Amino acid sequence: MKKFKKGIQIFLLLLLIACEKPSLNVVMEDPDVTVPPIVSTNFSENFGAPINSDFIGSVFDTNSLPVAGVNIIIGAATATTDENGVFIIKEATVNENFAYIKAAKSGYINGSRAVIPTTGTNNITIMLLEQNELGTINSGEVKTIASNGASVTLNGDFVKEDGSNYTGTVKVHLHHLNPIDENMSDQMPGMLYAENSDGEERMLQTLGMLSLELKGSAGEDLNISTGSSAKITIPLDPSLLPIAPSTIPLWYFDEENGYWKEEGEAVLIGTNYVGTVTHFSFWNCDIPAEAVRFNVSLTDDADIPLVFSYVTITSNTFGTRGGFTNEYGVVSGLIPSNEVLTLEVFDANICGKNSIYTESVGPFSSDASLEITVPLNTDIISETIKGNFTKCDNTSVSNGYVIVSYGNDRYINTVTDGDFEVHLLRCTTEATFSIIGYDYESLQGTGEINYTFSSPTTHLGTLISCNSIKNIISYQIDDDEPIFILDPPVTFSQNPDSGRPMIEIGEYDQGINCFWLRGNLTLNNGSYVGEYLASYNDFYFIENCPFSVEQLGSDVFFDVTTFGDIGEYIDINFAGTYNDFQGLSHSITGTIHVLRTN
Repeated sequence: MKKFKKGIQIFLLLLLIACEKPSLNVVMEDPDVTVPPIVSTNFSENFGAPINSDFIGSVFDTNSLPVAGVNIIIGAATATTDENGVFIIKEATVNENFAYIKAAKSGYINGSRAVIPTTGTNNITIMLLEQNELGTINSGEVKTIASNGASVTLNGDFVKEDGSNYTGTVKVHLHHLNPIDENMSDQMPGMLYAENSDGEERMLQTLGMLSLELKGSAGEDLNISTGSSAKITIPLDPSLLPIAPSTIPLWYFDEENGYWKEEGEAVLIGTNYVGTVTHFSFWNCDIPAEAVRFNVSLTDDADIPLVFSYVTITSNTFGTRGGFTNEYGVVSGLIPSNEVLTLEVFDANICGKNSIYTESVGPFSSDASLEITVPLNTDIISETIKGNFTKCDNTSVSNGYVIVSYGNDRYINTVTDGDFEVHLLRCTTEATFSIIGYDYESLQGTGEINYTFSSPTTHLGTLISCNSIKNIISYQIDDDEPIFILDPPVTFSQNPDSGRPMIEIGEYDQGINCFWLRGNLTLNNGSYVGEYLASYNDFYFIENCPFSVEQLGSDVFFDVTTFGDIGEYIDINFAGTYNDFQGLSHSITGTIHVLRTN
């Protein structure tokens, strides 16, 4: 059994997550950042001067599983996603009003995201589409390839990337992206930000997209020959028919520059938009709109910023756009000008994604900012999760992250000096969460650990990123240095005295070893998960050698959050107060993360 101590370093690390809803684009900004006006001029002039900015991101597949080994490019900076699908790039050179993040891996269609960078850490989410060969066509052949109502008709003229003619079999990959799909904003490239045919800046309301990709027999990238064309058909969801014009501009995604460009138009035939394109890319049927930039700052009735709160803006003409507030409680982005809009604030997915605040705002003819107070009801709690993150050698993690999972929502936070702090809104009906710590440099992690909130602040103690160590105990007495016990023995057996199942973690050897937990468990609905009081009937706790924790009359609670099968983890949190044998009162908090061996 190994034991060591570490001093506490107080350092606040803030978490920023950005999320987009179908047919929308909202980007988080620091409230201290000056919001530049939208100017209809030379398009590239809208991007502003070069700046350096930090990024952390997650890359998933369409099953919401992390994708490792994805190549990430931001300007001249590069990175590769780890086993959690996460990448970190610091001090990337981008523009003050525009940053373009590209993601590529063999077997997937190239993905990307575009954002207005903040002065903090920019959080990026990309969902990669798998290359799906829907059919083949031979050069010189005219053929239609279709899937679920979407189709492309090719004339058989193809070229390679260098412009030379291609002869042979062509593999056709096609994806239809439906605006009503909640994952569309993560799957589409860039953001819904465009240059129209007059070189003017526009926001877009999408009515449907197609991803079109051609591959040669050797896997090489192909395109349509110069002077040739293809007919595309994009299905229109019935719910969008009331706002669908008879003709609509077509826009293609410029993979080099990271935004959409207007080229041609499509005609509504029945419930499909049909148009002609002269090259392959992502193609998009969109209603363009002049826009203003809009900032919303949210606080609760105690004047505390509401971070990670999901906010939407709904336009009767251009649909809904939304995003999560940043570490300052601020969310900002493009909204249509000169319209009355509906602003809503929502709780977490696991809570039902209920609207907890609604207000009509606008119309706005120029850039605008609002400060809004959102009174929280008794069912919603503003939570803080904090702790320390170290390596195997007890040094602070200098380039890592933590991921807090609450239901289906993930909150990711960079760790640069060993300390982390995550804020979120939760509902009283769901009181558990899990966390993973990962050292981006050593590629070692903590594994997933389960906890129960101790509102309004949950102190996790210290997480240790050390794949070679499976069993870890960490705890802290009062304001003393945290204590860590690595690889303690774990035994699960039957208590001969009480006849109850019993868990023993650590060792007791006449005061030589300094941690021993012996708990009598209760089977409830097939599970040992639950809260236990430190007493002779339930859990015994010995902190210091010889006995310094008075076992009777203590007020220390043990919360068993996970009790896995053999080879799986047992997670226990404990906290409370106790009197030592000298009658002095102490506080204690700690966590246990150990493998069940029998």
